[in-house]
Amino acid sequence: MDKLSKSDPFVVVKWKTDSDETWREIGRTEIITNDQNPNFTAQFSLTYLFEEVQRVRLEVYDVDTAFKTNDATNLDLGKQDFQGFAETTMAEVLGTSGQTSTLPLVKNTGRAGQAVVSIRMDEVEHQHDLVTLKLRALNVDKKDLTSSDPYLKMARVLETGEQTYIFKTEVQSRTLNPVWREIQGTVQQLANGDLLRPLRVECWDYDRAGGHDFIGGCSASITDMQRWSTASDDASRGPALVNPKKEAKSASYKDSGRLVVDLCTITERPSFLDYIAGGTEISFTMAIDYTASNGNPADPRSLHYVDPAGAVLNDYARAMSGIGRVLEFYDTDKKFPVIGFGGKLGPDLPANHAFAVNFQEEAPEVEGMAGVLQAYYQSLRRVQLSGPTLFQAIINQAAQIANSTKHRNPVGQKYHVLCVMTDGIINDMDATVSAIVDATDAPLSIVIVGVGQGDFTAMEHLDGDRQRLTSPFTGKVASRDMVQFVPFRDFNGFGSAAQHALAKHVLAEIPGQFISYMQSNGIEPANKRPPGSIVTGGGGVSPAKDPPVPPQAAGYGAGGGGADDLPPAYTEY
Repeated sequence: MDKLSKSDPFVVVKWKTDSDETWREIGRTEIITNDQNPNFTAQFSLTYLFEEVQRVRLEVYDVDTAFKTNDATNLDLGKQDFQGFAETTMAEVLGTSGQTSTLPLVKNTGRAGQAVVSIRMDEVEHQHDLVTLKLRALNVDKKDLTSSDPYLKMARVLETGEQTYIFKTEVQSRTLNPVWREIQGTVQQLANGDLLRPLRVECWDYDRAGGHDFIGGCSASITDMQRWSTASDDASRGPALVNPKKEAKSASYKDSGRLVVDLCTITERPSFLDYIAGGTEISFTMAIDYTASNGNPADPRSLHYVDPAGAVLNDYARAMSGIGRVLEFYDTDKKFPVIGFGGKLGPDLPANHAFAVNFQEEAPEVEGMAGVLQAYYQSLRRVQLSGPTLFQAIINQAAQIANSTKHRNPVGQKYHVLCVMTDGIINDMDATVSAIVDATDAPLSIVIVGVGQGDFTAMEHLDGDRQRLTSPFTGKVASRDMVQFVPFRDFNGFGSAAQHALAKHVLAEIPGQFISYMQSNGIEPANKRPPGSIVTGGGGVSPAKDPPVPPQAAGYGAGGGGADDLPPAYTEY
């Protein structure tokens, strides 16, 4: 771009999701002088979300104004020479070999030239590693006549100095030497990924009327707790619990008890991205309800309405678009099976409850989300809407396909997501529950989207968030939660915003379900970190010297109840 020398390039990194109207600048690389093949050292932090399409834009500039340092932060971009740009998504980069993408640099003309720009993404280490804490306290202040009912609250301290509460333990009744149950959380949950980040630990006395009394607090990072847990005596195994109000009132005040860290370990735990980077694929199958209760596709009131002008997508198409456009980034071949149920493929034929929407039973896959929508709309010209609404066949088919790809080698391993679009009540509820329970042993998640204004009470039961499903035929209990249900009407609206909101809500549980399956089956990601637990603490006390744990009472002390009841186990905020 310069006549008498080589270019002086830098890159502006921008980011947006489907909910953003404009690109947001997240940073600029350094300026590298007189170099047409620059390697930039600047790094940028982004929060990865599986359930969103997160776009990244790289804009390359040549400095055309005077500069004294290599810092491009304050340069006026309007006065620099624009070299071109490249766009990608986080999912595309993270799904590539080596998690590196090399993209053509699009010039001002809109045509790609010979220049390229490369971007690499690495997950911050130890974000998903599991922290295990065993905490107790000694000689806390009496807040009742003879004792206290202590519990702990833990908060993350933000850069602004503000506190965000993250955990709350159970209440230990009538004791001045409480021993709390083991606390577990990821490094990300506890400390936002930073082992040195200050945490605020507060000890409170529970009052069933709701006016809990502050006993004392301290500040500690996970690194501090690791160090304390290896100490040889209680006095060195944690800090004093201090009440600032008491400290301000009395010069002789020392503390309101001591926090004791008996155990602080960090155990390696693979993340969703560890598996994706190691070669595991997400395979996406769409299942569509063709029962008559959806209404005649020629009727504008129908959920399957086909707009003659093609200007407006119906509810089914909009829901499929929102979810599919996220999942397609993780499917290497971008070919999705599309299955229909509840429709007749001929006037004299019975209702079919698992047919290929493209009418090619041996090859039900279509190319990308565009292919899904095309096959769906074309099928409405041929399929006669019928019924009843039966789920068992499509769930069994999805589980069979998922099990056929099941093996312990993470390279080539596939995890399947069955997305079921339906408008109403299930007519084979018991068989469906039994099929789901059996399918929990397969590498499969099931997403159910309720389309329309029907009664979806049964669907909410299938979700299994409150209680694990049990087969009414065999008594077998689901080994894990693998179903997510959401009514589309909660996100109904025209345009990309509604589709984005639906996808974000529906797909948020997929990584957790994925990890649950992989861990329960002992499948480790390829190219994982060296095996073993990172134990940087854990002196602990011997069982013989452990103080007795006060019995837990359902009412958390005499009388129990109150406006601000605490759960018997810790709560994550």
